[in-house]
Amino acid sequence: MSKLANRREPLFDFLRSICMLFLFMHHFYLTLPISKDYVAYLNPFAELFVGISGFMVGYVYLYKKNNLHLLKRGIKILLTYYVTAIIVETLLLVYFYGNSNIPSIYNRIIEIIFILKPAENWINILIFYAWIFILLPLILFAYKYYKKIVIFISGTLFILLLNKDLQNYILNLSDYTYMDYILMLFQWQAFFIFGLILGEKYKNNSLEIKKYWKSIVLIAGIALFIQVMWMHPAVLNKNPFTIEKILNLLYIVPLYLLLIVAPYNKLIRDSKFDQLIRVLGRNSLFAFAASEFIRICIFIGYHKVLYPKFNITLSSDSTILIISIIFSFILIYIILLYEKIKQNSGNIF
Repeated sequence: MSKLANRREPLFDFLRSICMLFLFMHHFYLTLPISKDYVAYLNPFAELFVGISGFMVGYVYLYKKNNLHLLKRGIKILLTYYVTAIIVETLLLVYFYGNSNIPSIYNRIIEIIFILKPAENWINILIFYAWIFILLPLILFAYKYYKKIVIFISGTLFILLLNKDLQNYILNLSDYTYMDYILMLFQWQAFFIFGLILGEKYKNNSLEIKKYWKSIVLIAGIALFIQVMWMHPAVLNKNPFTIEKILNLLYIVPLYLLLIVAPYNKLIRDSKFDQLIRVLGRNSLFAFAASEFIRICIFIGYHKVLYPKFNITLSSDSTILIISIIFSFILIYIILLYEKIKQNSGNIF
């Protein structure tokens, strides 16, 4: 959403970019062989990213008369997902089966396009993101004129779909994987709508967080207590969402916002680090595609080259974490190069 770059406050760009950075870092971390994903209870970054995107739409686009460019943006996101997924699947098929299995590649491409089987990539959030933007002209129209109804439907859908029996019923309606994405759309929309509400309030100067901080702290404390006492350890699923993950979000999101916002305003704003990180937010779509190609290169490079030829094994999860951080900043460097090329030759992506 680079068109918003000149209209956003730096803090929101920084928050969005930080979410993307940790999302990519986590993907790189999980790509290599680890004993356990230790950040399950510390990972609200995809939800924060969606919420901040809704916030920016509420802040910038809600009361514009013509929002058809949002539809175009959604189509662009969907096409980017398809191109990235098809290339990634082709690379993996060639890696596993060699060049002789061309028919399987063609069949896999058809399955990806029509969402007949899950794609072997970790950017499925782009499917949700694309359809939200494709539907945004309708969503914004309904929100402007029937706000309470939209909020009620959004919240009701989300709460009802936390029921595991209902989740299983929906997922079993069809053998095709598109039911996974429909469930994802119905659940994740709530984070976008919540962000939309906050963005509208911020636009109207009616977002007074300080008035509610005591309630936020109380809710966070209750959620943490319930999780520690009765729901730990639990699988913190995000697709489909579970009650356990919602409890986790209620205390981890306020904590992260506190740890990020206060230092940003006092120490980070307009610093070199601020400028470095925000390049991700300005080029979010390209960053998602590039991160997936880097992830696949990490996977194939390790399993095809390093381990079989040099017998290199990774000694600990902390080593893998350091590697994932290095590749995250390699990604930022690639995005910086892309941005320079884009500035010299026009908006190419």
